[in-house]
Amino acid sequence: MEKWINLKINLKQQSSVLSKVHYFHEEEVKKIDNLQIIVETLISTAVQNIPQWNNAEEIAHVDRISDTNHGNFLELLHLRCRDIPWLSFKLEQSLKKHTLWLSPDIQNEITDIAAAFVRQTLCENITNAEIFSLIVDETTDVSNDEQLSICFRYVMQGEVQERFIGFYNPKNTEGKTLFILIKSVLQDLGLNIKSMVGQCYDGAANMSGVQKGVAARMQEIVPEAVYVHCYAHRLSLALQDTLEANIVLRNALG
Repeated sequence: MEKWINLKINLKQQSSVLSKVHYFHEEEVKKIDNLQIIVETLISTAVQNIPQWNNAEEIAHVDRISDTNHGNFLELLHLRCRDIPWLSFKLEQSLKKHTLWLSPDIQNEITDIAAAFVRQTLCENITNAEIFSLIVDETTDVSNDEQLSICFRYVMQGEVQERFIGFYNPKNTEGKTLFILIKSVLQDLGLNIKSMVGQCYDGAANMSGVQKGVAARMQEIVPEAVYVHCYAHRLSLALQDTLEANIVLRNALG
C-alpha cells in the first residue's frame, strides 16, 4: 500500500526513478558538449571524402599551434578551438580524465555509427519506393582484395535516385558466391528481394552468364528483375574496339 501511494505521488509530481535517471543522463550529456563538435568535425571530413589521420598525430596538444601536420581531423579540430573559446579548455580537461574521444578506434566507431544511420535512411527510402533496381560491380583495391560495390536505383518523389550502399568482400568471384553475397546484403538491409525489378552488371560471365551468372540466378527467384548490361562498360568496350587502330589512344584508355 505504501509503495502504491509513493508511486501515485511520483507520477503526479513526475519524479519517478526513471525520470530522475533520464534527467541526470541529460545533465551528463550536456557536460560533454565537446563530443558533439568532435562528431561534427569527423563527419565533415567523411562527407568531404578526405583522410582523417596522419602519421604525425598527437592528440596531447590538439589545442595548440604546431608546425607539424597532425592530419585533417585534428587540424580541423584545432581550427575550431580558435573559433570556440571554451573548446580548448574542455579538450584539456578531457585529456586529464583520459576521455578525449580522439583515438583512431573512437573515430572509426563514430564513423560506423554515422554510416549505419545513413544506411538506415537509404533503406527506408528504398522500402517506401516499393520497387528498386540493383547496380553491382566488382574490382580490386590497392591491396588486391576483391571489392563488390552495391548501389540501388529507385524513384523518390518523382526523382530517380542512385545511391551507393557499401563495399563488400566476396570469398571469390564465382557467380554463385557473388549471388549468395548479394542476397545476404539485401536480407541484412531488410529489403525484400521480390521488390527488385532491374539488375545492372558488366558483361563478365560470372555476372551476366546465361546459366551460372548472377543475373540468371537472380531471375530464377525474381523473374521480373530485368538484366541490363551496364552502359558505362558497354561504352568502354566500344571505345576499345574503335581505338584498336590508334595505339597511342588505345594505351591512354587502357
